[in-house]
Amino acid sequence: MCDELVSQIDLFPTLAAMTGVADARPSLPSSARDLGPALRGEMQDWPDAIFFEQEETRAIRTREWLYAMRFQNAGSYPMTDELYHLANDPLERTNLIELPEHAATADGLRDRISSFFDTHSEQRFDLWRGGSAKSNVTCDKLWKDAWGEDWAPEFPGA
Repeated sequence: MCDELVSQIDLFPTLAAMTGVADARPSLPSSARDLGPALRGEMQDWPDAIFFEQEETRAIRTREWLYAMRFQNAGSYPMTDELYHLANDPLERTNLIELPEHAATADGLRDRISSFFDTHSEQRFDLWRGGSAKSNVTCDKLWKDAWGEDWAPEFPGA
């Protein structure tokens, strides 16, 4: 049993360690962790958040909050950030992003997202900075609107 925040990307180093493949590493920058020590109940300095990305959305989830930051550089596709207080709203029904009393929380979480992706993105594949996708994207029109008609995934149809 593990009560820590974990992500699907943690499976790779966990399975690699379980099978004895000590030098297995992801090919791109990654925050993936071996879950073995946590599963064995060994105390560690475990991060208090997980981060994830789905094309136009980058997000942070802590035990208390979920902040979804939306890509804002596509004029024809306006999108709104979302902030949920998971302790009070576990089903994510009330977006608090516009409430002034949550502005400091939103700012802090937004800064953490930006810092995380500054560290864990490869520029070549960073859609938010004009990079190419590694394969198909859900809405290539959004990315062409942001980066120009010549923008295309690196390996279309992969």
